[in-house]
Amino acid sequence: MDNIVKDKYERSFYTRPELGTIHIYNRAFFFTNSNAVTHSNDLANIFSSIDQNQRPSIIGLTSDNGPDFSPESYLVFFSLGRFWKSYNLDQLILTSFAPGESKYNFIERRWAQYSTELAGVTLCPDARSYNQSNDLMMKNLFSKALGQLNDYWSNVKYNNYNTHNNSIEPGNLESPWNDYEDLKDLFHNLEKSPHFLKYKGDVKFLMRHCVRRSYFLHFRKCHRLECKHCHNTVKDVNAMQILDTLDVHRCLPPPQLLKNYYNGDHYPSLIDLVDNEGLRKVNE
Repeated sequence: MDNIVKDKYERSFYTRPELGTIHIYNRAFFFTNSNAVTHSNDLANIFSSIDQNQRPSIIGLTSDNGPDFSPESYLVFFSLGRFWKSYNLDQLILTSFAPGESKYNFIERRWAQYSTELAGVTLCPDARSYNQSNDLMMKNLFSKALGQLNDYWSNVKYNNYNTHNNSIEPGNLESPWNDYEDLKDLFHNLEKSPHFLKYKGDVKFLMRHCVRRSYFLHFRKCHRLECKHCHNTVKDVNAMQILDTLDVHRCLPPPQLLKNYYNGDHYPSLIDLVDNEGLRKVNE
Protein backbone atom coordinates (compact mmCIF):
# COMPACT_ATOMS: atom_id res chain seq x y z
CA MET A 1 0.00 0.00 0.00
CA ASP A 2 1.21 3.50 -0.83
CA ASN A 3 0.37 4.83 2.63
CA ILE A 4 2.59 2.34 4.49
CA VAL A 5 6.32 2.87 5.01
CA LYS A 6 9.04 0.95 6.86
CA ASP A 7 11.62 2.37 9.25
CA LYS A 8 15.23 1.21 9.67
CA TYR A 9 14.07 -1.57 12.00
CA GLU A 10 11.66 -2.91 9.35
CA ARG A 11 8.59 -1.87 11.32
CA SER A 12 5.62 -0.83 9.20
CA PHE A 13 3.84 2.48 9.79
CA TYR A 14 1.04 4.39 8.18
CA THR A 15 2.31 7.60 6.64
CA ARG A 16 1.08 10.84 8.15
CA PRO A 17 -1.30 12.76 5.86
CA GLU A 18 0.37 15.91 4.54
CA LEU A 19 -2.40 17.37 2.42
CA GLY A 20 -5.07 19.72 3.65
CA THR A 21 -5.70 23.24 4.79
CA ILE A 22 -3.91 24.63 7.82
CA HIS A 23 -6.31 26.50 10.11
CA ILE A 24 -4.89 29.19 12.39
CA TYR A 25 -6.93 30.85 15.12
CA ASN A 26 -5.56 34.14 16.41
CA ARG A 27 -6.70 35.76 19.64
CA ALA A 28 -5.83 39.00 21.39
CA PHE A 29 -4.20 37.90 24.65
CA PHE A 30 -5.10 41.27 26.18
CA PHE A 31 -8.75 40.12 26.11
CA THR A 32 -8.84 36.36 25.53
CA ASN A 33 -6.37 33.63 26.42
CA SER A 34 -6.27 30.35 24.56
CA ASN A 35 -7.34 27.43 26.71
CA ALA A 36 -8.86 23.96 26.46
CA VAL A 37 -12.36 25.33 25.86
CA THR A 38 -11.33 27.80 23.14
CA HIS A 39 -9.43 25.01 21.37
CA SER A 40 -12.55 22.85 21.40
CA ASN A 41 -14.43 25.81 19.93
CA ASP A 42 -11.86 26.00 17.14
CA LEU A 43 -12.28 22.29 16.42
CA ALA A 44 -16.06 22.66 16.44
CA ASN A 45 -15.94 25.57 13.99
CA ILE A 46 -13.62 23.70 11.63
CA PHE A 47 -15.78 20.57 11.84
CA SER A 48 -18.96 22.55 11.23
CA SER A 49 -17.47 24.05 8.05
CA ILE A 50 -17.19 20.56 6.49
CA ASP A 51 -20.11 19.29 4.46
CA GLN A 52 -22.12 16.96 6.67
CA ASN A 53 -21.76 14.05 4.24
CA GLN A 54 -17.97 14.40 4.26
CA ARG A 55 -17.35 14.73 7.99
CA PRO A 56 -15.11 12.02 9.45
CA SER A 57 -16.44 9.73 12.16
CA ILE A 58 -13.01 9.40 13.76
CA ILE A 59 -10.68 12.28 14.61
CA GLY A 60 -7.03 11.87 15.63
CA LEU A 61 -5.19 14.78 17.21
CA THR A 62 -1.49 15.22 17.97
CA SER A 63 -0.42 17.93 20.42
CA ASP A 64 2.77 19.28 21.97
CA ASN A 65 1.65 18.36 25.52
CA GLY A 66 1.22 21.99 26.51
CA PRO A 67 -1.34 22.61 29.29
CA ASP A 68 -4.11 23.50 26.83
CA PHE A 69 -3.81 20.18 25.00
CA SER A 70 -2.34 17.78 27.55
CA PRO A 71 -4.14 14.42 27.94
CA GLU A 72 -3.35 14.71 31.67
CA SER A 73 -5.60 17.77 32.04
CA TYR A 74 -9.19 17.32 33.17
CA LEU A 75 -10.07 20.54 31.36
CA VAL A 76 -8.79 18.99 28.14
CA PHE A 77 -10.57 15.73 28.97
CA PHE A 78 -13.92 17.46 29.40
CA SER A 79 -13.57 19.93 26.52
CA LEU A 80 -12.59 17.31 23.94
CA GLY A 81 -15.04 14.77 25.32
CA ARG A 82 -17.87 17.26 25.02
CA PHE A 83 -16.82 17.96 21.43
CA TRP A 84 -16.74 14.19 20.70
CA LYS A 85 -20.23 13.73 22.13
CA SER A 86 -21.79 16.88 20.66
CA TYR A 87 -20.71 16.04 17.11
CA ASN A 88 -21.60 12.36 17.44
CA LEU A 89 -18.12 11.06 16.59
CA ASP A 90 -17.39 7.35 16.81
CA GLN A 91 -13.96 8.05 18.25
CA LEU A 92 -11.67 10.90 19.20
CA ILE A 93 -8.02 10.19 19.96
CA LEU A 94 -5.51 12.66 21.38
CA THR A 95 -1.82 11.80 21.63
CA SER A 96 0.92 14.19 22.68
CA PHE A 97 4.66 14.34 22.44
CA ALA A 98 6.64 13.59 25.57
CA PRO A 99 8.92 16.30 27.04
CA GLY A 100 12.10 16.69 25.01
CA GLU A 101 10.58 15.22 21.87
CA SER A 102 9.67 18.48 20.14
CA LYS A 103 12.11 17.76 17.32
CA TYR A 104 9.55 15.26 16.04
CA ASN A 105 6.69 17.77 16.22
CA PHE A 106 5.60 18.33 12.62
CA ILE A 107 3.46 21.30 13.67
CA GLU A 108 6.55 23.18 14.84
CA ARG A 109 8.25 22.48 11.53
CA ARG A 110 5.26 23.82 9.63
CA TRP A 111 5.12 26.83 11.91
CA ALA A 112 8.57 27.94 10.72
CA GLN A 113 7.02 29.22 7.48
CA TYR A 114 4.72 31.54 9.38
CA SER A 115 7.51 32.82 11.62
CA THR A 116 9.60 33.58 8.54
CA GLU A 117 6.73 35.56 7.01
CA LEU A 118 6.77 37.89 10.03
CA ALA A 119 10.54 38.39 10.16
CA GLY A 120 11.22 42.09 10.62
CA VAL A 121 7.50 42.94 10.71
CA THR A 122 5.96 45.23 13.33
CA LEU A 123 2.20 44.99 13.58
CA CYS A 124 0.50 48.32 14.25
CA PRO A 125 3.63 50.47 14.52
CA ASP A 126 1.44 53.29 15.89
CA ALA A 127 0.43 51.22 18.92
CA ARG A 128 2.08 53.62 21.38
CA SER A 129 -0.43 56.30 20.42
CA TYR A 130 -3.29 54.21 21.83
CA ASN A 131 -4.45 54.82 25.38
CA GLN A 132 -4.09 51.45 27.14
CA SER A 133 -6.59 52.43 29.82
CA ASN A 134 -9.27 52.94 27.18
CA ASP A 135 -10.93 49.58 26.62
CA LEU A 136 -12.51 50.54 23.28
CA MET A 137 -9.24 51.88 21.89
CA MET A 138 -7.43 48.68 22.89
CA LYS A 139 -10.07 46.55 21.23
CA ASN A 140 -9.64 48.57 18.04
CA LEU A 141 -5.85 48.24 18.28
CA PHE A 142 -5.86 44.47 18.68
CA SER A 143 -8.53 44.07 16.01
CA LYS A 144 -6.32 46.04 13.64
CA ALA A 145 -3.28 43.92 14.54
CA LEU A 146 -5.21 40.69 13.99
CA GLY A 147 -6.31 41.93 10.57
CA GLN A 148 -2.73 42.76 9.59
CA LEU A 149 -1.56 39.36 10.83
CA ASN A 150 -4.17 37.62 8.72
CA ASP A 151 -3.04 39.59 5.67
CA TYR A 152 0.55 38.41 6.10
CA TRP A 153 -0.32 34.77 6.71
CA SER A 154 -2.92 34.56 3.96
CA ASN A 155 0.04 34.51 1.53
CA VAL A 156 1.56 31.40 3.11
CA LYS A 157 0.83 28.05 1.47
CA TYR A 158 1.60 24.50 2.52
CA ASN A 159 1.59 21.82 -0.18
CA ASN A 160 -0.22 24.33 -2.40
CA TYR A 161 -3.06 24.75 0.09
CA ASN A 162 -3.93 28.23 1.29
CA THR A 163 -3.85 29.02 4.99
CA HIS A 164 -7.24 29.58 6.57
CA ASN A 165 -6.80 32.42 9.06
CA ASN A 166 -9.38 33.10 11.72
CA SER A 167 -9.46 35.99 14.15
CA ILE A 168 -11.43 36.03 17.36
CA GLU A 169 -12.35 39.66 17.71
CA PRO A 170 -11.45 41.20 21.07
CA GLY A 171 -14.29 41.04 23.57
CA ASN A 172 -16.49 38.77 21.44
CA LEU A 173 -18.19 35.86 23.16
CA GLU A 174 -16.96 32.60 21.67
CA SER A 175 -19.16 29.71 20.63
CA PRO A 176 -20.35 27.05 21.01
CA TRP A 177 -18.84 26.99 24.53
CA ASN A 178 -17.66 29.74 26.85
CA ASP A 179 -17.60 28.14 30.30
CA TYR A 180 -13.85 27.87 30.90
CA GLU A 181 -13.93 29.61 34.27
CA ASP A 182 -16.79 27.39 35.48
CA LEU A 183 -14.93 24.24 34.45
CA LYS A 184 -11.70 25.48 35.98
CA ASP A 185 -13.51 25.99 39.28
CA LEU A 186 -15.21 22.59 38.98
CA PHE A 187 -12.02 20.58 38.55
CA HIS A 188 -10.21 22.58 41.20
CA ASN A 189 -12.87 22.38 43.91
CA LEU A 190 -14.76 19.24 42.84
CA GLU A 191 -17.81 18.65 45.13
CA LYS A 192 -17.31 22.07 46.73
CA SER A 193 -17.73 23.83 43.41
CA PRO A 194 -21.09 25.55 42.83
CA HIS A 195 -21.00 24.04 39.33
CA PHE A 196 -20.61 20.43 40.51
CA LEU A 197 -24.22 19.33 40.07
CA LYS A 198 -24.50 21.02 36.67
CA TYR A 199 -21.62 19.01 35.19
CA LYS A 200 -21.71 15.83 37.29
CA GLY A 201 -23.73 13.78 34.80
CA ASP A 202 -21.61 14.86 31.82
CA VAL A 203 -18.36 14.03 33.60
CA LYS A 204 -19.62 10.55 34.56
CA PHE A 205 -20.75 9.90 30.99
CA LEU A 206 -17.38 10.93 29.53
CA MET A 207 -15.49 8.87 32.10
CA ARG A 208 -17.41 5.76 31.01
CA HIS A 209 -16.46 6.36 27.38
CA CYS A 210 -12.82 7.29 27.81
CA VAL A 211 -9.42 5.69 28.33
CA ARG A 212 -6.72 7.97 29.73
CA ARG A 213 -3.04 7.25 30.19
CA SER A 214 0.23 9.15 29.84
CA TYR A 215 0.23 11.24 26.67
CA PHE A 216 -2.97 9.55 25.48
CA LEU A 217 -6.70 10.22 25.59
CA HIS A 218 -9.27 8.13 23.71
CA PHE A 219 -13.06 8.58 23.53
CA ARG A 220 -15.12 5.93 21.77
CA LYS A 221 -18.72 4.79 21.56
CA CYS A 222 -19.65 1.83 23.72
CA HIS A 223 -21.60 -1.40 23.17
CA ARG A 224 -24.06 -1.01 26.01
CA LEU A 225 -27.64 -1.48 24.84
CA GLU A 226 -28.89 0.97 27.48
CA CYS A 227 -26.64 3.79 26.22
CA LYS A 228 -28.91 6.00 24.15
CA HIS A 229 -26.01 8.01 22.78
CA CYS A 230 -24.05 5.07 21.38
CA HIS A 231 -26.52 2.28 20.63
CA ASN A 232 -26.98 1.82 16.84
CA THR A 233 -25.22 5.13 16.07
CA VAL A 234 -21.73 3.88 15.07
CA LYS A 235 -20.82 5.02 11.55
CA ASP A 236 -17.59 3.10 10.95
CA VAL A 237 -18.45 -0.34 12.31
CA ASN A 238 -15.34 -1.96 10.83
CA ALA A 239 -12.96 0.39 12.65
CA MET A 240 -14.74 -0.26 15.93
CA GLN A 241 -14.53 -4.03 15.41
CA ILE A 242 -10.78 -3.80 14.79
CA LEU A 243 -10.34 -1.83 18.01
CA ASP A 244 -12.26 -4.48 19.91
CA THR A 245 -9.58 -7.00 18.99
CA LEU A 246 -6.57 -4.86 19.91
CA ASP A 247 -6.94 -4.24 23.60
CA VAL A 248 -9.02 -5.29 26.58
CA HIS A 249 -10.22 -1.67 26.87
CA ARG A 250 -11.24 -1.64 23.18
CA CYS A 251 -8.91 1.24 22.36
CA LEU A 252 -5.45 1.69 20.90
CA PRO A 253 -3.15 -0.44 23.11
CA PRO A 254 -0.22 1.06 25.03
CA PRO A 255 3.29 0.56 23.62
CA GLN A 256 4.99 -2.50 25.06
CA LEU A 257 8.47 -3.95 24.57
CA LEU A 258 8.31 -7.68 23.81
CA LYS A 259 11.27 -10.07 23.67
CA ASN A 260 10.00 -11.91 20.60
CA TYR A 261 9.58 -8.76 18.54
CA TYR A 262 12.53 -6.66 17.37
CA ASN A 263 14.71 -8.37 20.02
CA GLY A 264 12.85 -6.56 22.74
CA ASP A 265 14.69 -3.34 21.83
CA HIS A 266 11.95 -1.55 19.92
CA TYR A 267 8.19 -1.20 20.28
CA PRO A 268 5.95 -3.05 17.81
CA SER A 269 3.98 -0.74 15.54
CA LEU A 270 0.20 -0.45 15.32
CA ILE A 271 0.29 -2.37 12.05
CA ASP A 272 2.12 -5.20 13.84
CA LEU A 273 -0.79 -5.38 16.28
CA VAL A 274 -3.48 -5.28 13.61
CA ASP A 275 -1.81 -7.99 11.51
CA ASN A 276 -0.67 -10.32 14.30
CA GLU A 277 -3.28 -12.00 16.48
CA GLY A 278 -0.64 -13.52 18.77
CA LEU A 279 0.81 -10.12 19.48
CA ARG A 280 -2.64 -8.71 20.25
CA LYS A 281 -3.23 -11.37 22.90
CA VAL A 282 -0.09 -10.28 24.75
CA ASN A 283 -1.77 -6.93 25.39
CA GLU A 284 -4.90 -8.43 26.95
